[in-house]
Amino acid sequence: MRQLPVFAAFGHAIKSTRDNLGFAFHVSWPWMLALVPLNVVEGLYFVPLGTGDGVHLAGDAPGTFLLAIFLIAAVNIVGFASIAVSWHRYILLDEVAHGWQRLRLDAVVWRYVGNMILIAAILTLASIPPVLVLVLIAAVTSPYLMMLGIYVLIVPMVAMFYRLGVKLPGIALDRHDYGIGQAWADTRDNFRQLVGLALLYLAVGLAVGFAFWILQGILGRLAGSLGTAVSVVLQVGVNWVMTILGVTMLTSLYGFFVEKREF
Repeated sequence: MRQLPVFAAFGHAIKSTRDNLGFAFHVSWPWMLALVPLNVVEGLYFVPLGTGDGVHLAGDAPGTFLLAIFLIAAVNIVGFASIAVSWHRYILLDEVAHGWQRLRLDAVVWRYVGNMILIAAILTLASIPPVLVLVLIAAVTSPYLMMLGIYVLIVPMVAMFYRLGVKLPGIALDRHDYGIGQAWADTRDNFRQLVGLALLYLAVGLAVGFAFWILQGILGRLAGSLGTAVSVVLQVGVNWVMTILGVTMLTSLYGFFVEKREF
């Protein structure tokens, strides 16, 4: 079984993201035209982002609130799945999407979305036993221990996602002969390596998130709702870059474990 070189894999993902960021924007901006306004609306009216104006609709119209949050989340998931499919195909097949291909919503994208939901369900079920243990520990000791345990639990969950998620680039290539079980088998004996990869990704995400949190607070205090709108746009951009990096990592893992490529 191949052993993943953690730092080489992460460095390759960083370099690939950086070197191909122009294409990432090329394939993403049509979706961003739809996603940015939706996320601005969500930030201004549904989610508190420093101005205190958010979630006021939750108490007045909880049904509308939940429906809006669900629809915005669904559009984001489908949009990023469409971008991910185009990105996988570009990296692995050198296929460049043009025109309306960048807004693809074909069967491949819907399979991608369905398998993302399936993987999320598997991870949720897998996390139930340790979360119950953490709840019992919190009941006996302190809720802070439970929160600490949940943060620690995130790392192996991300590593499990990588193992299962190796299937996703295969879906983007329109493969029907490569399942989650095969992805799990191909990545066995690499759990520690994937935990290391998850830690590196989470460290970058936390650093970027902390910097953005500071900027968000400054914008909220200086410009009120306008600052909130600007911060939402910036947040979409940050989420986009981190998503592209995450998708690139999955692409690299598929290339390494399935296609036997080297970094």
